[in-house]
Amino acid sequence: MSEYLGCGEVASLISELDSLEAEKRALEWQQEKANRAEYEESDDEVKVFSNLVRDYTKAFLISQGFHTHKGIWRKQRQKQ
Repeated sequence: MSEYLGCGEVASLISELDSLEAEKRALEWQQEKANRAEYEESDDEVKVFSNLVRDYTKAFLISQGFHTHKGIWRKQRQKQ
């Protein structure tokens, strides 16, 4: 679909403005894509760290005589 802008200097300036706006949108999109990739990379690092903390915590609690019951950590009863 074409849009009629007229002719002359005004039309030329409008066309140039449209081109600059399109270029600006393209640059903003590239920047957003780079930011998203950086966020996803840092998100992966956080997930790895979180998993390590969870595993070490679980190992420590088990070594201290705890167990889980319905998802809750509880100290095991002493057998008599």
